[in-house]
Amino acid sequence: LIMIITVLIQYFYIFTFNHAPETVQFVLAGALLAIHFGMFPYALGKKGQLWQALILVSIAMTMASWTIAHGIHTTTVEMTVAELVRNIAMFVMPVWLLSFPEHLPRRFLSMVTISSILLGGMVALTGDPVYVSGTPRLGSITGSLTQMHPSAKFMALQLVVVFQYYYARLLSPRIALPVMAFAAAILIGYRGRNEMLFVLAYFAGLLYFRYRGVFAVKWAPPVLFLLAVVIAAAALHLGENVEKWGSGRIGVWEHRLGLIWGRDLLTFLFGGGLGADQIWNPQWWWMDEAAAHNDFLHITMESGLVGLIAAIIFIAALLMRMPGNSKSIVVALVVESMFSNGQFQSPLIALNYFLLASISIFCWQRRSALDALSRDRGRRRPRL
Repeated sequence: LIMIITVLIQYFYIFTFNHAPETVQFVLAGALLAIHFGMFPYALGKKGQLWQALILVSIAMTMASWTIAHGIHTTTVEMTVAELVRNIAMFVMPVWLLSFPEHLPRRFLSMVTISSILLGGMVALTGDPVYVSGTPRLGSITGSLTQMHPSAKFMALQLVVVFQYYYARLLSPRIALPVMAFAAAILIGYRGRNEMLFVLAYFAGLLYFRYRGVFAVKWAPPVLFLLAVVIAAAALHLGENVEKWGSGRIGVWEHRLGLIWGRDLLTFLFGGGLGADQIWNPQWWWMDEAAAHNDFLHITMESGLVGLIAAIIFIAALLMRMPGNSKSIVVALVVESMFSNGQFQSPLIALNYFLLASISIFCWQRRSALDALSRDRGRRRPRL
């Protein structure tokens, strides 16, 4: 029952965010936070496991960084209780959502997901366009009437949810394939490169885990990573106007790295506090303030080296919890976070991500059981 209530509140929150009064938004967000923090100790008591302990370590390190950072920078950065709770909820959600994947309301969630893709798509196609750098995109579904990234993130996550049901043979291809195609079309309409990267990284992860027994596939990630580092280093050294590459991202990242390396020891270790990454960037001079478009630089700006290590521990805990090819969800999270303000900076959409992760665990278990049953029947079949 608590799962159904959580899903209902979340999707109602998503679709009313752009138009509901702030009081309604506050009540819905407060209800979700109450569920997360209420289920958190329950999950620890019922299923205490190593991955949960690692998340607790990550939470403790992150909160210590914020506390010390705001103690150092009392005159420049202000931390409210509401902001603290909202940010820490990102780390609390998976502790209970990933502990009980077998209790997910699967049929209900599949209907809600398909309905949200169709409804969200209609809102995107009929709503007032969102303008990005003067270019019109589809209308906003959620997050803000002037922002398209939360809507694109939401649609990307819903697309992968439908695929999970299709993969686990819980959804007919006659339903799943057209719905996924429609979600992909909306995603293309938003021109959300970061969100498309999330989806592509997820499917690339699936292929890797399927064929990692092949020598070339097994060693492809570290080899490709080293090649990317070498090529990037050569390009940055020899290229012209490097700071403008990637829509200005390279220059923004260089600016952040310079700020981080120039910090005093305490700020280097514990960061500048919540909000420290919201600064003016010379590459994006037309914006007042903007984040780094890289979750890991964002975390380092706010929480320092200790906060970055905490985030890595958090990711390691997720990988430990996710079995088999369901780890692809975490791979997609990391890849998207390298190039955008990803899930670590999206508290509105974070619950949908962890619902997807929980679904992935269940669907992997179901598909593994079906495959094992099929192999067993094959062995029992009499030879002619």
